[in-house]
Amino acid sequence: MASRGPAIKLLISGILGAAIFAALLAHVGFEKILRAFSPASPIWLLPCAALNLASYWLRGVRWRLILGPKAGRLRSRDLFPAVVIGYFINSLIPIRIGEVARAAFINKRLGVNIFSGLSSIAAEKALDVLAVVCLASAPILASSAELALPPQLLAFAEALFAISAIALAATPFAIRKGEALRGLVAKLPWIGRRIAPAAGSIIDGLSGMASLKSLSSSIALSLAIWALYALTGAAFLRAYGLGLPMGLSLLGMMLFTLSFAIPAPPGYAGTFEFYWLLAFAPLGVGADEALPIGFAFHIFSLVSISALGSMAASWAGVGLMDLMSTKISNPEAPPGDDGGAKR
Repeated sequence: MASRGPAIKLLISGILGAAIFAALLAHVGFEKILRAFSPASPIWLLPCAALNLASYWLRGVRWRLILGPKAGRLRSRDLFPAVVIGYFINSLIPIRIGEVARAAFINKRLGVNIFSGLSSIAAEKALDVLAVVCLASAPILASSAELALPPQLLAFAEALFAISAIALAATPFAIRKGEALRGLVAKLPWIGRRIAPAAGSIIDGLSGMASLKSLSSSIALSLAIWALYALTGAAFLRAYGLGLPMGLSLLGMMLFTLSFAIPAPPGYAGTFEFYWLLAFAPLGVGADEALPIGFAFHIFSLVSISALGSMAASWAGVGLMDLMSTKISNPEAPPGDDGGAKR
């Protein structure tokens, strides 16, 4: 019965996502959704595709830096297929199977220990969270006068920006004092026992960036990756001639990006469009205008990552179903132990 738990959760989330999308579709109308596939300026789709591809390439570059000596002689282009395959799987089944698939790929194809791969991905996700929070709160502060935001929201944005900036600046300390931090987290009452494994994995992943140069480069790349994603969405909005200033377009995209941390149904059906509305409605974009564009951007995102993921899997000669069903044989094995993955 326990093994059916993830499948049941996936089914429930899928039904919920379909219900959300049906409600949004009924509110806006099917005709307007169909018109979303006739963008005002198709030429804007070219920079969208280029920016999207660049963000995935930079993820491979950053992953190489995070792995550090654990990557051996691997180059960023060796890791790029694993990146897009992992994100392709996550776009279909967003319960983080893609993260295990990425680690399994570099273990099977490139010889990197699977636990080193998983810990590096955990560190990558920590940098992603800090970068997104920092980038999402900064435009709120910059656009406060234009948006006439309430003081409470501004204070919250200031706190988020300060916390994320301090956390990014304190990352070198976390690397140098990794063992001490691990012990401190484990001693925290109740919550410490729950977050200690994740914190330990992040610390192990950060240990690959021993030099200040590689660490600062990884932080800069994290900011650049999500800035490129925001620019991708802003360019997509321009394709529809949406009269939204670039600053507000970027702000809406960064607010929308925060939704990726929330559990979602397969393919992000329904929730993608719902969070898109939540992000752009406060910026003065009506539902009748925002929803068709959000639906089109959802299709664009799925088509882009599906094409990249399929080509990467074909080039690498691996089956996506094999990677999606990967299980770690001994999750308690230490990072130095070559536990590997079931083939």
